Amino acid sequence: MKHELREWMKAHGMSLRSAAELFQVEKQTIANWRSSGVPERRRPHVRLVIAENPPCGRTGRPQGVQQLTIHATREQFRRWNLAALSQSPPMLIEDWAIESLDRLASDWIRERKL
Repeated sequence: MKHELREWMKAHGMSLRSAAELFQVEKQTIANWRSSGVPERRRPHVRLVIAENPPCGRTGRPQGVQQLTIHATREQFRRWNLAALSQSPPMLIEDWAIESLDRLASDWIRERKL
């Protein structure tokens, strides 16, 4: 499993920090898993995360897709998450943010008749 995790992280261009956030563990835990292997009790979770996040092409992202990183305060994130969850049906914060930004951009373009 250590080689599978290492290759998956490489395909995604993923750092120890980002992998740790995704798996909800410390960076040192990811480093340990990469060198010594994933403990038996954690393997089902790791396999599930890997299966749900397959790499797309050489860089790990779909071709032509740009990456956006947003740094938010806890309060901002809490408000955004509440707004996303209040939708019918409830949305992931990522989907809510994308939909909201698309709507704002469309309004802006329409107002300027671009």
